[in-house]
Amino acid sequence: MMDEETRTLYSIKRVSELTGVLGVTLRAWERRYGLLKPRRNDKGHRLYTAEDVNRIRRILAWLNQGVAISKVKALLDAMPVPEQTADTLPELEQLLAAIQALDAEKALRQLEGAMKAYPHDTFVDRLVLPLEFELAARPRPAGTLEEALWRQVVVRACAPLMRKSVPRHAEPVWVVTLDPRAETLGWFTALGWHLKQYRVTQFSQIGQDIEALRALMMQAKHRLVLVGHQPLPEAALELVRGARDAGRDVGVLGGLLPWLTARLESAS
Repeated sequence: MMDEETRTLYSIKRVSELTGVLGVTLRAWERRYGLLKPRRNDKGHRLYTAEDVNRIRRILAWLNQGVAISKVKALLDAMPVPEQTADTLPELEQLLAAIQALDAEKALRQLEGAMKAYPHDTFVDRLVLPLEFELAARPRPAGTLEEALWRQVVVRACAPLMRKSVPRHAEPVWVVTLDPRAETLGWFTALGWHLKQYRVTQFSQIGQDIEALRALMMQAKHRLVLVGHQPLPEAALELVRGARDAGRDVGVLGGLLPWLTARLESAS
């Protein structure tokens, strides 16, 4: 059996690289949910074993099935990962209720808690996108007020995190929000890249301004991510097609993606 002193130990940064789980989330899993018990070195820094890394991957497997983070601890050693996948996180219902009650402070607390508890991609796919679909389907004028409150809450949650510094020589990425309905997804997309230590620049709602979009795409010498829910004008579609044909790194997110994919494939 391997001696305790000779086992490989990983820093929290290395564990984040191995698992894709951010340090802030690992700490929340430890402090709030008791899911992890890392060791500490003489300076108080967390150290994780290979068993800890495997445990984190099992946690991710449960989360990817839609299990609430608060339920994972009891399940880890009790039974295998279920085969059925839930479409949304359990926190969705309470967050949606707070928004529909126009309770910004409660919605902010719930949003920030979910952001810390789940890996960013899981959080966006299983909470943000389903929530925005629900809000878009709400009758007016209630839905208009709820979407306005949701935008305010998202900015309040994301902006402080975006102010945290990244390395000076971090790779740049431009996140371009093309239409107003995609504004909140644009914030979460920008935050996701920022948390991965990219230097993010955001541009908002320029999808209908063809000249602005053309100038932006001409000046971007690095990764470009387009975020939108509405179909693009034909001229904008041609700009995206030309950039991709030229080998540019152009990503697309939101409801725009299936429409754009179909249009580009039909033209090929």
